Amino acid sequence: KQNGDKLMFSPDDIKDYLTTIQNKTVDGVSYIAPVQVPLITHTQRLYYDSNESIEDKGNLHYDHPNGNPFDHGVKWNELKYAIRLNIIIKAIEKKYTISNGYSKNLVFSNDFFHRYSDNFNNLYMWLHRAKGVVTTGEQVETITYTVNDWTDSTQTYSSIQNGNLIMYPSRTVHYRQLKLTINVDSGYSSVPYSFIVFRDGKNVYESGVITGSTGQIEIEATSSDSILNKNYYIQISTTETIEFSSINWLVRNRISAFQFDEDSYTTGIINIQGEYIEFNITQQIPEMKVLDFLTSLFKMFNLITYVEGSEMIVNTLNNFYDNPSSDSPYDITEYVDVNKSQTNVALPFREVKYAYKGLGTFLAKQHQQLFNKEWGTEEYTGEDNAILSKDIFKIEIPFEHMKFERLLNISNPNPPTGIQWGFCVDDNQQSYIGQPLIFFMDRKTLSTDGKISFVNEVNGNNEALDHEPISSYYAPANSDLDIDLFGVKQSINFSKENDEWELVATNETLFNNYHKNYISSVFSPKNRLTKITAYLPLNILYKYTLADRFIVS
Repeated sequence: KQNGDKLMFSPDDIKDYLTTIQNKTVDGVSYIAPVQVPLITHTQRLYYDSNESIEDKGNLHYDHPNGNPFDHGVKWNELKYAIRLNIIIKAIEKKYTISNGYSKNLVFSNDFFHRYSDNFNNLYMWLHRAKGVVTTGEQVETITYTVNDWTDSTQTYSSIQNGNLIMYPSRTVHYRQLKLTINVDSGYSSVPYSFIVFRDGKNVYESGVITGSTGQIEIEATSSDSILNKNYYIQISTTETIEFSSINWLVRNRISAFQFDEDSYTTGIINIQGEYIEFNITQQIPEMKVLDFLTSLFKMFNLITYVEGSEMIVNTLNNFYDNPSSDSPYDITEYVDVNKSQTNVALPFREVKYAYKGLGTFLAKQHQQLFNKEWGTEEYTGEDNAILSKDIFKIEIPFEHMKFERLLNISNPNPPTGIQWGFCVDDNQQSYIGQPLIFFMDRKTLSTDGKISFVNEVNGNNEALDHEPISSYYAPANSDLDIDLFGVKQSINFSKENDEWELVATNETLFNNYHKNYISSVFSPKNRLTKITAYLPLNILYKYTLADRFIVS
């Protein structure tokens, strides 16, 4: 949130975060597009056909309502927000501490996680904790409404200022009572709700879940001055649309043994729309342990980490080996005990398999059925396919790996449209949850004659009631669309696959760029794992690192 702003699950907010970059400043730090909405649907099938216009269909071709009255396109409530992985990293840093002689905040180095020019910065996680549409009570917190619209009858002993009730100290009274009455419209008498009364920001009364109107509830009663100059306000919470005909404050003051005076305040009609609710990121983010999240990233990008000073150094294995100590390589031949050594094959496996655990979405499943190969999975057996051992070593990443689709115009397939989307359903085209989904995302602007039809209103049966054109959107992808030159676009596929956007195969895979240097040398038939005993002098022992090379004979 920024300056108290709420992220709402509403047509306006979904449209804004889908079409325009939403930069945020928190605690004086600026964040570029920390949260956006990708074109990924949880249930609705999208397509593009410039010669079709059918009511309530997922056709993204926009028809002007003056020319065609049929409302269709991507429905606003089919979409969900996504958060940059870098923001999750920052949240982890803020929450945890490390101990290296003394406790301090966890800080990751800028070698990998915080390099904004590198590919990792453009990775997002879809905020998709449960199947289907975002709903109240199941995925998000209740709608909250702070009552701040009051009409007063008198202002003798109190007043309303900025929605707060303030008790005056200017008149001497013997006794004060503060009472509250909440009146629910008869058409909403069965809708559950709750309310809290705050005094100077502290909870002084909590109703619990109730239905219907309340009687007059005594909030405060005192003969002391403890409630003078205090600010009272009410916060209502509900999980559904509800309407209150009025809410009333009564301030009753005993000014003598037989005389009372009263201040009273009332609201007009209050309607809380249950459809448009606050989208709470902490309740929407997929359920995953912090350690599992970090471990998954380390496996994806072949990262190493160690503590150095006040930082947790995080870097790729390739970069680590590219930066040995100044005296490397060390020739240690003269220090080796020639009577003690052992030589084995470098790796006791015939194959290394890199795969994602989550391959259950519709197009990923279809890819496996068509090509008899898991989407984005690398099965490496060495350059010459030499059989070194019978076992297979499998590295499985517990993220969902979706295959996206760049849409073709059904009536005119060439060239492809500028629209790419994701379909989060299973192979039966039913809503699907799967593993936490990560992907690249980039804002695309369509040509002047290309528009996406965006359904901004639906009825109770989720049927389209209105639609409008949008000319830009955030496209999900498995390659970094922020980079214009295709040959250097990083992909989060482990294997060489046809890029969904470019429609040609890319070699810029996770395996090729982050794993192959190390794994290919291990799989070389000429390589051996040699164990030796050496008695090293202090000028080597104090200086060498695991990035260094030792030369023997």
